[in-house]
Order: sequence, then C-alpha cells, then structure tokens
Amino acid sequence: NAASGVWSMQRQFQAQSQGSWPKPFSAIDYMVVAGGAGSGVNNYSGGGGAGGFRESSGANTGCYTASPVGGAGAAGAEPADNGRGGDGTNSTFSTITSAGGGGGGAYVPTPSANNAGRAGGSGGGGSANAGDAGAGNTPNTTPNQGFAGGVGSGCSGGGGGGATTVGANSGPAGAGNAGGTGATTNISGSSITKSTGGAGGGSNLPFVNGGNNTGDGGGKGGTPQSTGGAGGSGIVVIRTPSATVVSVAPGTNSIATLPAPEGSYKVATFTVSGTLTIS
Repeated sequence: NAASGVWSMQRQFQAQSQGSWPKPFSAIDYMVVAGGAGSGVNNYSGGGGAGGFRESSGANTGCYTASPVGGAGAAGAEPADNGRGGDGTNSTFSTITSAGGGGGGAYVPTPSANNAGRAGGSGGGGSANAGDAGAGNTPNTTPNQGFAGGVGSGCSGGGGGGATTVGANSGPAGAGNAGGTGATTNISGSSITKSTGGAGGGSNLPFVNGGNNTGDGGGKGGTPQSTGGAGGSGIVVIRTPSATVVSVAPGTNSIATLPAPEGSYKVATFTVSGTLTIS
C-alpha cells in the first residue's frame, strides 16, 4: 500500500481502520544453513562438505516462507554414486537460498571421477586415490556461503570445506584431515557454530555423523569397506524486534524471546519447512 502526499489526521485514521494504511517495516535478521553432505565410502575417503551458510539483515514486513529447510546429506555407500557421499539439500528463506554441501570423494581402487569431492555450498574433500577437491560457494553468492574441500592423496582423504575456510589437504599417511571451519553466530542470543566441514578419512578411523540442525559435513571414511558419515541437517533462524507480531507454522517450528540483555528480540527457529508471518 502507498500513502504518498499530505494526509489529514481524519483520513489517516480512516485508512488505518480500513486496513489500507501502510504498516511500518520490521527489520529482521536471518541465518540460513543448508544440509551438510556425507563423506565417501571406505577408510581413505574425503570428508563431506558443510551446508551453505548465509546470514544477513534487513527485510520488509510480510509473509515469508522458510521452505525447504535442508535435510542431511546421505552417507556414501556402495553402489550409490559409486561410493561418493550424498549431497546435502538446500535451505531457503524468502529469496535467500543456501546450497547443500558437496559429497566427499570415495576411496575406490581405480582412479576415476568418483575419487573427487562434489561441489556444493561447501565442497567435499577428495579421496586418497588422487581425488580432487569439490568446489565451494556453488552456486556463487556474495559473501561466500562456503569454501572448497581439500585434495586427497597418499593414504588419507581431504577434509570437506566449511563455511569460513577450505578443508585441509591430505597430510601424513593414515591421519585424518580436518574439515574447514564453520561460521560463528550470535543470532539466537548465544555463540553457536554452524556448517563445519567433515574430516577426511585415514587408517581405521571411525566415521562421524554431522549433528542435527548443524549443517556440518559427515566426517571420515571409517574402516575398510564401510559406509561414511552422514551430514547434519540444516536450520533457518529468524530474529525480529520483540514488538513485532510474528507467528510460525507448523507447530514443530518455534518462537522464543531472548533473555536479558537480548530481550528486545524474538527468535523464530525452523527445523522443518514452514511459514513465518510478520504482522
């Protein structure tokens, strides 16, 4: 609605009572984390890339859809995609989309494309069999939503990319290699870290699944002939001034008021696809 020009108090009152007077904008902050990817199969595979991480501020009053919130990337398992980790899935808030992490490369005997990590919000690490790293920040966003994975070689896989750094390249034989670091945010009132890359695999290292609603990549390939670690699911968090009237659906999602000294804000958390209404 528009209300240009000079309006008398009576006309303003009439417009407000009829619902045609424009409402003030409510500035909001958002964090959109996609699902992390799984690591590849076998013990020298690449770590899964973290889900894309995007955080910004400024939007207008209205109804926004936080859908879909990213799901976890599947762990790599033969014969699915020849053992590469499954990609994470996207998370979206309004027009902001974070891309799912890229799956970690599989450690398979014959060098092939399956040794390479896949591209994604953050890229998957390559396996020990000369596996190239998967590209991060795919598709491209500004600022970056994530970084590339690490290159695999020798007897260890590269780490998956994280929200703020690339995954580590292959190091000493048999040792796992760290995933890229995640992003730290205070949007929910306390310091939390999201979208950390999964570690690359080494000799007989256990696989590690990404946590729920973290966007972390699955880590390490596990013992020989085993599946990899699954990625962590995504999350969307929205923060508004406390005076703003907000509602979420379905009821699985939640709204909370931050305690002092952050008590001037409300935080809506989406762990499943849903709708945020600001009025």
